[in-house]
Amino acid sequence: MVTSGRREFLSSLTRLAVGAWGWRSVSGAAPRVDAEATVFYGQPDGQANLVRFVVTGVDAAAARLRVYGRRRRLLGTAGVLRSQGRMYGELWLPIDRERSITTELEAPGVRGVLRAQHRLQPRPRWTILWFTVADPRGLAEQLAGAAPIARAVRTATLLEAGVRGNPLGAPSRTPLLDHLALLRMGEQALRLETGYGVPVSPVAFITHPETMIPAALQALAGTGIRYAVRPAGPGESLEWWEAPDQSRILVAQVPPGGDPESLRFGTDSAAMGRQIEQWLAETPSLLPQTARPSTIPRALTVVAAASFDEDLHLGAAAVRRWNASYAYPKILAGAVGEFEAHLDTRSPERVPVVRVPAVTSSDPPTALELRLAGDRHAASASARAAVVLEPLAELLGHPPGTAAATAVANAIETDFPGHLVINTTPFRRTDVSTLTAERPQLVTDIPPLGYAFIVERALEPLPVRTEHAVSSPFIETAGLRVALDRVTGAIASLATLPREREWSGTQGLNTVRGSILQRVTREDIPGFGKRLIADRWSSDLGDFRSVMSVYDSLPWIDIQNEVRRDRGATTEYRFALDLPSPTVRWETPAGFGEWRAPVRHVAHLRWLAVESEGASVLFRGMHAPWTTVRSNGTIVSPAPAGRSRYRLAVADRPVDIAECARFGWSTEPLLPVPIAGRGSGLLPRFGSLVTLDQPDAVILGLKRADDGNGMIAYIQDLSGVDRYLTLGHGLLAFEEARRTDLLERDTTEKATAVPNGVAFPIPAHAVVAFRLVGIVLRRA
Repeated sequence: MVTSGRREFLSSLTRLAVGAWGWRSVSGAAPRVDAEATVFYGQPDGQANLVRFVVTGVDAAAARLRVYGRRRRLLGTAGVLRSQGRMYGELWLPIDRERSITTELEAPGVRGVLRAQHRLQPRPRWTILWFTVADPRGLAEQLAGAAPIARAVRTATLLEAGVRGNPLGAPSRTPLLDHLALLRMGEQALRLETGYGVPVSPVAFITHPETMIPAALQALAGTGIRYAVRPAGPGESLEWWEAPDQSRILVAQVPPGGDPESLRFGTDSAAMGRQIEQWLAETPSLLPQTARPSTIPRALTVVAAASFDEDLHLGAAAVRRWNASYAYPKILAGAVGEFEAHLDTRSPERVPVVRVPAVTSSDPPTALELRLAGDRHAASASARAAVVLEPLAELLGHPPGTAAATAVANAIETDFPGHLVINTTPFRRTDVSTLTAERPQLVTDIPPLGYAFIVERALEPLPVRTEHAVSSPFIETAGLRVALDRVTGAIASLATLPREREWSGTQGLNTVRGSILQRVTREDIPGFGKRLIADRWSSDLGDFRSVMSVYDSLPWIDIQNEVRRDRGATTEYRFALDLPSPTVRWETPAGFGEWRAPVRHVAHLRWLAVESEGASVLFRGMHAPWTTVRSNGTIVSPAPAGRSRYRLAVADRPVDIAECARFGWSTEPLLPVPIAGRGSGLLPRFGSLVTLDQPDAVILGLKRADDGNGMIAYIQDLSGVDRYLTLGHGLLAFEEARRTDLLERDTTEKATAVPNGVAFPIPAHAVVAFRLVGIVLRRA
């Protein structure tokens, strides 16, 4: 039985919905009755379906319509009223499968009874899942700024409407995030949950699918997120999105108009009902159609929003009233369990799998983005050292907040002055570091995620031989020869020796539009290498300097450009390589992308590789991560005003991801800390904090656990094959290693204890995290 309140509600709904009805009254047409089942099913069990009747060819103001089932059983009587040139009525009928009904119309002007047969096909029973997946940072700021009572009311409203914190970070920022920042991007949503009680959403909202990168997908999967929604776009309505480590997220497409505002949530029920009915008529179901046509099929769709307004409580109240009136369409706020239960009816093999590519095109970087990228690089060594060495400093008895690097340096076993050279990267390093007297020094075999003590007397720099006003501007080591263009100051030739392989194209490397070479100085630094210092000028930049350095023992060239007059604009440097039609790969946070040139405005984290005809060039812009690679092999690098640094390495062969990563980490600065001598002797002169047993796997990060219980190690495979690794003791020994997700929440997976460490499986290209507990200083 339909209550009077519901009857009034449905009557107002139908008066508005009839505006979408397709029939038109034609003067003089024969009387006709048409019937159609709607998407509305009544409470409590959804057995009664709202059937709509339209009468044409009758000019009466009202009429009576009786509806009969089989054997002339009266199912109900509907009043038919005229509105806007047509007559219509509605009736709740028990329809659980396709069935036939008979209508009898009695109306003024109609002789006798107009009888008609109708075959009703029931519409699907729709479930609408309403997800509001908001930016946790902005939501936390709103709640933090409210008074306690207002905050509690606000939080209750958010929870009723199913608002959750989005575990996916802002897509526009992901290309510039370092590995751990991206892998832990769900941390903001977790803080929202612990601080304000608004849960982390089990469904991520991918607001900008075109900026989604594989590592972001991998980070979602690594924090237990299995589902995501995205705005309407190309592709199937339901897809598996797969990362390089084969982790998957089931992504549902939100149909066009599938947001609370468009569907009139919070407005009067009639307008909301009309909009939902029209929307469902154009919306494909995420569920397959039932195999039994005689039964009523189920259907599922998604309404989603990434933000909300102050009228959220109106939408929640409207949905509450809706569900009190209808069994179907049923609107469920934040019901991830329903999402999973409904989608379980789909065979996984019938859902297409999409490999998510790295972003290959974006807008050119702004001057602010370039400056921030440069600042990040400059601060990376000291910031990483503070994070990595903090637990070691605490074991030495230094409280949190003490300069960790200094605390470690003062504990080194030595009676001689020197420098502690700290390597926060995951590879053993032989590189250049500026230690004493502002002179660059070559330091060798610095352990990964560790340090080495260098005695000061071994660092005394030899005299630098300087030649001014060079007439033949070139430098040469055992492995490389660099020659400048005498007109522009760009690199006209970069050749590997002794095979004389030329890597520069005809346009040269490090070119600037309209540049003129004014003067060249050549320096020979014994035990280090050679430099060319080119003073240049252009109408855009004014005076600027380019310094090219090649090394006796290092397989790359460093280039530093210094623009002396800051005009606040970006500068474009070009590197025309002799690599036609190359394949381009570049590092993204916790992953990499690959595309055939041309590629535009990709942001590489620490390396970019250009490969053609079996030869490769590795490239990094330390202050300029955005690059465009043209089909002829030219790299175009927009750089911030002021200083910009580049490193290039060349190889007469293809290079794998592990070698690219080793090159990329080599561009991170080593951190020297002076030691006056007479340390406490608690630490040896060199070592790694912890170790891995294979070189093509890396510890991306090592940090103190957020809850203070041990350290967290983030480990990545670079080999591209599934295998076992061993995480072993170094300067630190640990009693146990527990597997966690990427947000440091312990899981049920176990590692196998082995002598001096633990062994564990790792999928190809995957990142896994372990909590190291019971940490002590390891004695030799």
